Amino acid sequence: FNYSIKVKNLTVDTVHVEGIEFVGRIQHDSIYTTFQILDSIAKPKYVFGGVIRSQEDGFRFHFIPDQVMLNYKAWTVPTDNYLQFGNGPLLANDFSISKENEKISVITDQREATISLEFQNLQLSNLTRIIAGQVPASGILSGSFKVTTKQQGNSNSRLEINDFSLFSKHVGDITFSMTHATDRYTIEMLIKGDSTNVKATGQIISKVPDSEVNIDVVLEPLSFQTIEPFTFGHLLESKGSVMGNIKITGTAKEPSIRGSMTFKDASFKLKDANSSFTLENEKISFVESGIAFSDFTMKDERGNEATIRGSILTKAYKDFELDLKINTKDFQLLNTKPDNNSLFYGLVRINTRTTITGNIDQPKIVMTFSPSEDTNFTYVVPQSAKTALEQQGIIKWVDKDAINDPFLVGLNLEDTITVDNPFKGLDLQATIELNEKAILNIVIDPLTGDKLSVQGSSTLILGIDPSGEMSLSGRYEIAKGSYDFSFYKLVKREFKIEQGGSITWTGDIMRAQMDIRAKYSVEASPLELVSNQVTAEQATSYKQQLPFLVYLNIRGQLLSPDISFQLDMPDNKKGANGGIVYARIQDINTRESDLNKQVFALLILKRFIADNPLESQSGSVSNTARQSVSGILSDQLNRLAENVKGIQLTLDVKSYEDYAATAAAGTTQGQTKVQLGVRKNLLNDRLVVKLSGNVDIEGQNTNTTNSAADYIGDLALEYKLTEDGRLRITGFRNSNYDMISGELTETGAGLIYVKDYNTLMELFKPNAKPKN
Repeated sequence: FNYSIKVKNLTVDTVHVEGIEFVGRIQHDSIYTTFQILDSIAKPKYVFGGVIRSQEDGFRFHFIPDQVMLNYKAWTVPTDNYLQFGNGPLLANDFSISKENEKISVITDQREATISLEFQNLQLSNLTRIIAGQVPASGILSGSFKVTTKQQGNSNSRLEINDFSLFSKHVGDITFSMTHATDRYTIEMLIKGDSTNVKATGQIISKVPDSEVNIDVVLEPLSFQTIEPFTFGHLLESKGSVMGNIKITGTAKEPSIRGSMTFKDASFKLKDANSSFTLENEKISFVESGIAFSDFTMKDERGNEATIRGSILTKAYKDFELDLKINTKDFQLLNTKPDNNSLFYGLVRINTRTTITGNIDQPKIVMTFSPSEDTNFTYVVPQSAKTALEQQGIIKWVDKDAINDPFLVGLNLEDTITVDNPFKGLDLQATIELNEKAILNIVIDPLTGDKLSVQGSSTLILGIDPSGEMSLSGRYEIAKGSYDFSFYKLVKREFKIEQGGSITWTGDIMRAQMDIRAKYSVEASPLELVSNQVTAEQATSYKQQLPFLVYLNIRGQLLSPDISFQLDMPDNKKGANGGIVYARIQDINTRESDLNKQVFALLILKRFIADNPLESQSGSVSNTARQSVSGILSDQLNRLAENVKGIQLTLDVKSYEDYAATAAAGTTQGQTKVQLGVRKNLLNDRLVVKLSGNVDIEGQNTNTTNSAADYIGDLALEYKLTEDGRLRITGFRNSNYDMISGELTETGAGLIYVKDYNTLMELFKPNAKPKN
């Protein structure tokens, strides 16, 4: 019987293992097995190979020589090693692994009835590098841990770790000793480092039904940097120390804890909040009633305080009743950027009055919350949530044949897993008071960067019931704000939000209703709007620029708003040109397609577009091209690219006023160049052809009879020498410009090597062949 079990990318919380392989065979009376930990390229990093054989009095396991590896290094095993278990007592015979001066052994003493696990100069990193990434722990471990199988036996254990580090943070030297005599265990542990001196001593007396405990812990002091590695990266830049004495008595089931801990000039940075906090001389007391906080004060970077008063009531440290009050004044809670958290970030300083009661299983929180005046918070509407909302209720899959499936008839598909979780939920009631000086930013579309920035006042009621249901109610009245509109990150326009808009929550926090109106002012010539209605003689009066208003209406749900536009003019300009222009604006507002086209032209080009842009009367044909070619050609090329399979098109427009060409005359001349690019894959995608060139649309170099030579200015060929594209050869001819040499033509060839890799070793290995 042969077996093989493989697991790839095993992740538990922050622990990640690239791969595990468990292979072997069962033959006659033996089980041959090999357990391997693999790295990112499936190379064995740890190997444990051995044989389990059936004996008359149980089973016997022994390591196979040359099949033990730790951290890529082979370890030696004695040829006669074995560990016998089963019917009789555990028996170890020369059962060890070693490398140079490092050794791990299991020793049994049948006369003393003891089992001892012994370490000799063991580098902890050799064991902890099982986990991918940073070395979790390092240091040199020596000593033995001994236990007895006799009920009234005796044993002595002592372990030492020199130069111990946890996640690259130095802790110091650790010593642990335990003496076992009859039913009494005497324990002593010491931690000594640069600024750490921790000592724990005491006894545990084993009794039925509960063991007695008597342990003293002295912190003189405990460096805050020693605590930091145990937070798994959530705390950074820790400084200061913790002083204290704690005495633990009573029983294991109902311990009694007395003493205190004092934070001395302690400071740390909370990674998720990107904010630093300070504990100058704050004390936590362990008293008869539980854990007490007497004006426990935490300061932010500017010295503003958050104060905790009250206690956590408990008798046996099993059931906890809460009686806490938390007050803050301009306390910095958040100071993050998009790099810290892509969904919410900004500067948040808060004023709160919070009362926490109930118990640890179901805390009840009543709070009043208001942001400080300099708060500037940004919330990004997640695309996944938006997509889920848009698709909600569209399709529901139902398997009507399930009741007829013979494999499912006998199954009870209810959840058979029960989790012993005492937490019953959170009961939160919060009153959120918003003022007009705090700024709330909502990124409507993360892809384009469209952002809503508002300032206003409101009183919102936030509730979370024990089941986890969250509700928010209230109306946020907008006093002022803006809507930033972006077009392909090339053009940005800012709409000013009119006073009176609102965002309303009626329960579901993700279904806020928006009613916002914003406007953008732009001056443009109205001639394009009425070009078909006026004569050439009348056209001159319509060339004068007039102010126009583009209104943006945002309504509907926050996750999927309905956005519409409207054109208007200031009241004192509606009568311009006899009211013909305003009448034309009103007519365009009745047709959504025409409205969107003109809004696009005003926002991107700051001008109107005639029904036929080449029939413009506001200037020459070339001038019209310079003003609108980018938008028009971008749209047309995008449409063309969607319908032409295998061809990719690119467009770039450069438009400017040329003063040098007509300096003598004291005038300017417009210059517009359009760069067109075409890419095509040939020969089963082995050959890539790239063509690009500049076309003069406007200016002294304009050629009304453009030929193919005008387009094919740059040429590049790329051929994949290997099927996977790792080796490629390329040739090119490009036009360039140098400030010293002027116009240049660059021609050349090159060899390209393409390789994806996670480790340097992968650069020199062939690509894995795809499996069919």
